[in-house]
Amino acid sequence: MDIAVLLYEGFDELDAVGPFEVFRNAESEGADFNTRLVALEGAGPVTASHGMRVASEGGLRDPGAVDLLVVPGGGWNDGSAAGARAEA
Repeated sequence: MDIAVLLYEGFDELDAVGPFEVFRNAESEGADFNTRLVALEGAGPVTASHGMRVASEGGLRDPGAVDLLVVPGGGWNDGSAAGARAEA
C-alpha cells in the first residue's frame, strides 16, 4: 500500500509525524507499506505551525499511486492563507 502524508505550510506537526511514525514502524515490522512525505509544490522544505521545517520527498501530483492520503490538521484557527482550510 502506498501511503502519502501531505505537508503544507502551517500543518500541525503531531498530526503529520504521528501517523508517519506509525506507518514506518509497521513497515519495519513487515507491513507492505511505502510511506512518504509529500507536498503540493513538490520536494523541498515545508514549515509547520510551530516552526518545524520538514523536507517533503516529492509532490502529490508526481507520478505514482497513492492508496491512502493522510491530511494533517493545522492552520484552522489563525485565518491565514496557510493551513488545511486553504489547501482544501
